[in-house]
Amino acid sequence: MASDGGGHAPVLPGGGRAASRGGAAVRIGIDASSVLDEGTGLENHVLTLVDAVARFSDHELVVFVRRKLPRQWDEIQGRLEARCLDTDSQVLATQVLLRRAARRARLDVLYCGAKPAPAGYAGTLLVGIHDPIPWMKPDVMGRGAAPWFRTFHSMSIRHGAHVATPSAVSKGALEALLGLEGRRVHVVGNALAPWYQRYLAGAAIERPAVAPSAPYFLAVRRIDPRSGLSTVLDAWDDLRRRHPHVRLVLAGKAGWKAGSWVERARATPGVTMLGEVSAPDLAGLYRHALGFVTASMHEGFGLTVLEAMALGAPVLATGIPPHLEVGGDAARYFAVGDWTSLSRAMERLVHDEGERTGRVARGKARALVFSAERLATRFLEAAEATAGG
Repeated sequence: MASDGGGHAPVLPGGGRAASRGGAAVRIGIDASSVLDEGTGLENHVLTLVDAVARFSDHELVVFVRRKLPRQWDEIQGRLEARCLDTDSQVLATQVLLRRAARRARLDVLYCGAKPAPAGYAGTLLVGIHDPIPWMKPDVMGRGAAPWFRTFHSMSIRHGAHVATPSAVSKGALEALLGLEGRRVHVVGNALAPWYQRYLAGAAIERPAVAPSAPYFLAVRRIDPRSGLSTVLDAWDDLRRRHPHVRLVLAGKAGWKAGSWVERARATPGVTMLGEVSAPDLAGLYRHALGFVTASMHEGFGLTVLEAMALGAPVLATGIPPHLEVGGDAARYFAVGDWTSLSRAMERLVHDEGERTGRVARGKARALVFSAERLATRFLEAAEATAGG
């Protein structure tokens, strides 16, 4: 859809004014211009959040998209107002067109949860900062990404923006790093993506064609300096000597500085690299795995831990605070880089059916805590607090 001649963002079909269950409606804008079907964690956060807010709130919801409404929102398009930012440029969309469109939309609060908010936006802002990595570990981000995020987030905060973050550990770190009062930093959490919800209602999860016929462990993550893939491969080299019939499946795109890890994985016997997989296939991979493994060194939340628990895989994860916060007592933990402990934990899952079934049961129960309704409630509390100053 093209912009009109005056440069206004066209209003796409769907939506209208709605009354708030708690009193006066708050008109909330959400920047969804970065949702481009690339399957990134931040993209999935925005998709999941909009779906949750649309289903569990009567506040007015305005979403700003590129070209068209994402197909994942087909069922909720009547509950929101969508405005199109007609450009192929992410920077132009976020820093120029979004600023204009949000001003014209007369919002009470604008949430930017994936990309930094537009510089110079005069309205009330709630910015999403997933983790403190741009300040604490800038070297593990893509070239130029850390200074970009630091600069624009700092500008927004200086102008009074509140911050939404997914975990308590991120909240504490951001308050300390940025000198923020606790009332300006809100833990909103996360939830299982809506396209997985039907499996929680009892829908069958078939073993996907992309899965090996042999028993396998599953790792799901974009391959980058934070992924800890070398730890997984070291543990795998040790395990496969004793269990050559077991396989390791890696799902996820190759990201920044991934070349050496990708080459090693491809050269390692028993490893299947799938790259990006569809949501139904990923659900099946989780469900039929001997266990899910993540050796990630830095996270803001630990979404794959939540997915694995909800979809029925025993979880083996690094004991970093976000994983502990999400996994609770359902997961088994090992220290960052400790491949020997990971190998022993994997071996136990190979041998011990009771260990597997116990962790699956605890994981499913733990995953219920992170519901879409809880995400919507926490986000709306943050939006209302931000709008109220």
